[in-house]
Amino acid sequence: MQISRLKIKVIPNSPKTRISENTKRPDIDMVIELHASAENGKANIELINFLRLYLGKDVKIISGFKSRIKEIVVIN
Repeated sequence: MQISRLKIKVIPNSPKTRISENTKRPDIDMVIELHASAENGKANIELINFLRLYLGKDVKIISGFKSRIKEIVVIN
């Protein structure tokens, strides 16, 4: 089993869920705009579901549950 880590910035309450082109920070791997709001973990759930479909792999948030900067583990 191979495990990869990604550092992702999320932007909740966006018009639609998509990968953004706004990665200007070298410490951030990806910026994802999420349609869901950041209430009651809705944005986290949408992020996980989006990444699972996009990557075709299992993913888990390991840090940043209440932050816009999240560390994600991708399990191959």
